[in-house]
Amino acid sequence: MTSRHPVSTSDVRIAGLADQLPPPSRDFAATRKILLVLLAISVLVPVLCLGGYGDYDYQRRYQDAITSSDRTARIAEEQALKVMDLNAELVSRVSDLLGDRTDGQVLAEQAEIHQKLNAIAGDVPQVAAISAFGASGDLLVSSRFFPVPRLNVGRRDDFLLTERYRPEPYISLPMPAAISGMGVFNMAKARVAANGSFLGTVSIALKRDYLSAFYERLTQEDDDEAFIGLYRRDGALLASYPASGMASPELTSQSLTAGFARNEAAGHVNTARFPDHQRRFASYRRVGDYRL
Repeated sequence: MTSRHPVSTSDVRIAGLADQLPPPSRDFAATRKILLVLLAISVLVPVLCLGGYGDYDYQRRYQDAITSSDRTARIAEEQALKVMDLNAELVSRVSDLLGDRTDGQVLAEQAEIHQKLNAIAGDVPQVAAISAFGASGDLLVSSRFFPVPRLNVGRRDDFLLTERYRPEPYISLPMPAAISGMGVFNMAKARVAANGSFLGTVSIALKRDYLSAFYERLTQEDDDEAFIGLYRRDGALLASYPASGMASPELTSQSLTAGFARNEAAGHVNTARFPDHQRRFASYRRVGDYRL
């Protein structure tokens, strides 16, 4: 048994009118524009998202570099300050020990003075030798050798400039030790008599390897591009990790050298070029009142 709904007259009329309507027009140009807009959005949105994240990641890494470099520079500065303060104390102790003795008097008491210097130097791991030179540059006594060999440093900068820098100590360029050949740089200070006359110098030879080993330990948690160096204020590199050669006259970074010249307590450089020919972000700190 089949049941059918009756078809009304209005339904028939509507169907007839629908058959008489023209087909809808198709605007392919508008459709193409919409598709192109959707395509552009599908490309630009990911690119903008990647660009935004890339900029965020760059800023985060840059801030991490600043934080890490500042922390490392602060630790290195504190260690260098302790080393230099101790060396300055040693120089003062040796100067007090020698007093106003002349060259001849120091040579006459060389054995006794040598024992005292050897005892002082033996307790300080960064010291290669403690030496005293006469007014003409002759080696008078040393913590390392007894009797002292014939040696004159009268033409070396660390002897010639010591008198000019007094009462401040003078820090030399890196050099091989005159006798042992060990890589050192010297902290030297003039000996002055009560009447103001120049008696010679007291010199502390510092091991470059001691500082390089400390810097290596500081960089163990950093990447392979990390570089730490101790510089004079004129830009001369004294010790570093990775270690540099003996001849390290000047930095190639004018901006870093300019920061040293302004005697700033601390600063940053992000275009510095170092002796290893790598460009990197750098933090630097002044070592107390020393020219370092």
